[in-house]
Amino acid sequence: MGYEAGLAPPPVPEIIDELFAEAGSYVSPAGGYLIVDGLVIRDDGAGISFGRKVFATGTTIAHQLRGAEDVAVFVCTAGPGVTEWAKRIAEEDLMRSYIIDALASCCVERTAEKLEAIVTEAASRAGKQVTKHYSPGHCRWPVSDQYALFSLLPKDFCGVRLTESSLMVPVKSISGIIGIGMNVQKSSIHQCELCEMTTCFRRKQALRTRARSR
Repeated sequence: MGYEAGLAPPPVPEIIDELFAEAGSYVSPAGGYLIVDGLVIRDDGAGISFGRKVFATGTTIAHQLRGAEDVAVFVCTAGPGVTEWAKRIAEEDLMRSYIIDALASCCVERTAEKLEAIVTEAASRAGKQVTKHYSPGHCRWPVSDQYALFSLLPKDFCGVRLTESSLMVPVKSISGIIGIGMNVQKSSIHQCELCEMTTCFRRKQALRTRARSR
């Protein structure tokens, strides 16, 4: 939510605890992935291709995928219930609705991290390494490239679909890729540190965390 750890003013911590206790009744996290081989990075380093699809990832993400031979195309979601919960609560209490929205974002992010760990374990058994996960909308990768990603997956994969404007439904969902290969090196840099949105509080938090760890 943008607060430093332990510095959220009352009654925010109490509301978070209250809503967190209820969240299990509304979230239904799910995720899945499909391995696609033949990853190629463009000669100019500004994009990639795999599965007969071309993706304008930009140089930042393409650079992180160096050494990858395959990709895990994935989708994760917090489910539809949490969005409906937030909408219903918004009619009575905007603060609680905002906190529910933040909780849902955390839920889908943790789901993506869990899926990344599963892919990492599977790749390790094959003697391969993985990159972190990267998604359309990050680091100048156009959100519209989700159409190409979703075309590689079964319809309504994990209960997620795309609208004409590239919005995922349920809203609290993530799609993206994980690079896989013998010579891949997973960056120690948090994805948010790679982002150019200097006003984003998540990027600022990631930078502060790195500074404290030095």
